[in-house]
Amino acid sequence: TSSYEGTVKIFDAEVGTVLSTLLSANPNGWHNVEEEDKAGRWITMIGLDCSTSSGIVYAGSNKGRLYVLDQRMHEPAHELHAHQKKKLQCVSVHPTDDYLLLTAGNDYYARVHDVRKFGENTLQHELVSFEHPRVINAAYFSPLTGNKIVTTCQDNRIRVWDQWSLAALSDDGAPSREIVHSHTFNRHLTPFKAELCPHDPTERLMVIGRYISEDYNGTKLHPIDVFDLSTGRLLTEMVDPNLTTISPVNKYHPTRDIIVTGSSRSLYVWKKDESSHEDDAVYIPEEEGPSTSAPRSGRPCPSGSRHFILYDADNTSSSKKSS
Repeated sequence: TSSYEGTVKIFDAEVGTVLSTLLSANPNGWHNVEEEDKAGRWITMIGLDCSTSSGIVYAGSNKGRLYVLDQRMHEPAHELHAHQKKKLQCVSVHPTDDYLLLTAGNDYYARVHDVRKFGENTLQHELVSFEHPRVINAAYFSPLTGNKIVTTCQDNRIRVWDQWSLAALSDDGAPSREIVHSHTFNRHLTPFKAELCPHDPTERLMVIGRYISEDYNGTKLHPIDVFDLSTGRLLTEMVDPNLTTISPVNKYHPTRDIIVTGSSRSLYVWKKDESSHEDDAVYIPEEEGPSTSAPRSGRPCPSGSRHFILYDADNTSSSKKSS
């Protein structure tokens, strides 16, 4: 895990204990945190990923620095300034070539690095960079082949490079397509991130929450959208009357046809509609079936879905609905 307190830790999820602390960027801990923050010295760890083959952990900070952490070492193996304008928002390790690392930050760039060249006194570790018009919330390699790169930018665009290595050879490195989507947010929300399905062999399914609400006969709901990356088409929008808050955190199950949504203090689980015979009807939480076009105002408000489960982290609240 990475944390606001500037630590990177390895936990045993079964017993809930800390196995090791790989990094503690604030030596004094929480002591004088407000003064340290005002002075610009407080370090927060944000982006995080690890290599499943080597166990190396890569962490990005709010200062734009990238830390390479080896569990066998007491200090970072490498530390470099990967992004110039503060936050390093996201880190993604290539699924098959783990010496390739993708980072994204507040400097409007997504960058591909060769970690084998870290430590050299040059910038040769940076293989290619893709410029964006605004801050990038997330940048990921596609989960199976790593051939694609998908970024979520605060200009309300999701950008897809089908063959990023070929795009790097072109003059402008332009994406294969841009998907217009509402995910610009205010500072009190977790950033929206387009997440790819890790068990889709075509690497085309993507889920992301929507910021703007839609009117379902007087009920304002914020859909969760599933897109086809190969075409940019909206496959379905997931809504339920129990879920009235904005849902910036969404994740596919690694092996099952399930999407988990994090919103406010609660978790929501969406299951695949096994009764549907349409290939594109991936997750159908509404009784009325999938949406294959842009949202329309005044559509019927769905009843509680059979494909929707709510886990409330605070079950003492009487104002929260349950399904």
